Amino acid sequence: MTINVLSYASTNVSTSAYTTLVSSTPSFSKIQILDTSGKILKLAIGAVGSEVDICSCPLSSSIIVPIYVPAGQRLSIKAIDANATTGYNVVSFL
Repeated sequence: MTINVLSYASTNVSTSAYTTLVSSTPSFSKIQILDTSGKILKLAIGAVGSEVDICSCPLSSSIIVPIYVPAGQRLSIKAIDANATTGYNVVSFL
């Protein structure tokens, strides 16, 4: 299992562009997401400018999303309702 932690205090996530979480993911069939920002966010895979949304993050909660993603994909995040500037985003590749 690989875990990625993002602090919004050091890396703000905006509504205007995707922010890279992981530049090259491992292969995974499920992703667990924990977010404490209190904002509506979405995760996407793909190169810059070619992102494909895969799920939204639950508000200050945790969720497991079953999805197969091959190794080497860029995982990014984007805010939907307002910029995320506090809290954490934790992603576990299962």
